[in-house]
Amino acid sequence: MESKQQKIILFSLIWLFFLSAFPAYKMNLSYDSATAVVPQKTPNTPIGWHALEGTEAYHDYYETLEVLEEIATTYSSIVYYNTSIGKTIEGRDIPALKISDNPEIDESEPEVLFFSQIHAREVISLENCLALITYLCEGYGNDPDVTYLINNRELWFIPIVNPDGAQYCADYDYTWRKNRRENGD
Repeated sequence: MESKQQKIILFSLIWLFFLSAFPAYKMNLSYDSATAVVPQKTPNTPIGWHALEGTEAYHDYYETLEVLEEIATTYSSIVYYNTSIGKTIEGRDIPALKISDNPEIDESEPEVLFFSQIHAREVISLENCLALITYLCEGYGNDPDVTYLINNRELWFIPIVNPDGAQYCADYDYTWRKNRRENGD
């Protein structure tokens, strides 16, 4: 007989397969309750996640730039903000942020790189990255473990690796996962 854990794993895999094989917009289903209404999505009427209720807390590309600028200004003693480590195909800057006790200096400390939102619809990965940045900045000087980490490491963050896809997902198609380069598919 299968254990309870095996049954849960099996059920989860079957459910994930169902969701990936039959997304709600292909089945022309909608969710309607007292708290949320998800608009119908068809191939001819794209909907970005900005149009969905309950997504106000998520940051799009431009809002993320504002948050990073605010963090860099507020915590300038430990944050270096590079507004552009490169450009996307649509001309957007790819921002990076460094947290260290000497952020303007390349020290001989171990370096760690955190990056998120590689795929356009990975909105929560961006939010996790911003939460970690905020946690570290607020904890410096207050939490001994965070202070030790920042004093002895160079922590690099690239919160949005795919700015074009991320903004397209926010504005036009919440199921979009790629960048905006024409790939012939």
